[in-house]
Amino acid sequence: MKEKRISELLMALCFAGFLSLILVTTVLLAQIKTAYYENRSLAGIPELTAESVLNGAFFDGFDQALADHCAGRTTMLKAKTAMDLAVNVKLLRCPVVNEVVVKDDLLLPFIEYETVCPSLLSEQAMLLADNVASVRDATESYGGRYFFVAVPCQYVSFQEEYPFYLNNRAEFTEVTKTALLESLAARQVDVVDMGPVLASPEIRDQAASRVDNHYTMYGAYLTYLEIMQAINGTRETPLTVLKEGDFDMTELPNHYMGSRTRKLIDLSSVKEQVSILSPAEPVRFRRYNYGSEVEPSVYAMPATEYDVVDYGIYMGGDIAETLIDTQRDELPSILVYGDSFTNAVECVLYYGFNQMRSLDFRYYTEMSLGEYIETWQPDYVVCIRDYEQLANPTFNGSGAEFQP
Repeated sequence: MKEKRISELLMALCFAGFLSLILVTTVLLAQIKTAYYENRSLAGIPELTAESVLNGAFFDGFDQALADHCAGRTTMLKAKTAMDLAVNVKLLRCPVVNEVVVKDDLLLPFIEYETVCPSLLSEQAMLLADNVASVRDATESYGGRYFFVAVPCQYVSFQEEYPFYLNNRAEFTEVTKTALLESLAARQVDVVDMGPVLASPEIRDQAASRVDNHYTMYGAYLTYLEIMQAINGTRETPLTVLKEGDFDMTELPNHYMGSRTRKLIDLSSVKEQVSILSPAEPVRFRRYNYGSEVEPSVYAMPATEYDVVDYGIYMGGDIAETLIDTQRDELPSILVYGDSFTNAVECVLYYGFNQMRSLDFRYYTEMSLGEYIETWQPDYVVCIRDYEQLANPTFNGSGAEFQP
């Protein structure tokens, strides 16, 4: 009997020790702020106060933190994803795993079903067009020129690839794009619409990523060409444009972790390589992030061919403010703003300008867009937005971001 009690006590102590180890490990892991594969911020341990205990907020927050930082979470997610890919996709022919539509050669975002309200989208488009026109007016007040660039995101490029029973957002895309472009045209804003340029299957298959929300470097290059054509259309002396033969497009051997690949915990069989564009005659420049000088490069190159790369290879990812100074005072300056869709274009856009500034208003808070334009007075201001965000005034240089 005594031996049995000792055995039970040891078992209880081992179990308690195991739970304590998991708890301690989870608390230590709570220092990690983001989930790489899930591409989201993780919940932190909430502040312990009398009020948070009494209203239950502390316990709710602590439960979420434990769930987010549970030891072995990534391993469990990987195991579940592997099972879902094997059972749901291969066996049951249900293509949605971790909010990704899995096809043999393509990974698309799962889009919740929605009711499209044309009148509401039209109203939003007119408000956004008013804001964009205000940015245009601020740019032209000192003699600058403004261009609004609309680019299709991945689900737009491949909308016909969705199974018929899933939402491909075709109606939302068409209503939004038509409403905004018509509103901008009514306000005489210069627009570059990349949709028709990238529409043919031959170009689309090279320009749109199969594993990521963005375009490929080739798609970014085509966008650059259209921007430069629009700018040169306003000039007596055209700026230098990199044409075929003026650069090398190099495909890196590294494994490319697209945003869809990441959501599938890198278990998908759909692969894609990332490319970089290098001018045959390089232009020397100095680069500044947030006003501090950094390495003069437009690519965050991997150390070895075995390192994993993602879309952050372009410009080093989402930087709130970047200045590239080529120190060629005879050339004009340009400001490009938007979100991550500007990054790959920036890697080549700087080539024809004295200075290129870029802003990402998801992170930049030093000045409003109006103040920034008034301070630096760039010769050209370019906004790049993907179709998904055309009806979204946030971070388009409107509201808090734009104060004339």
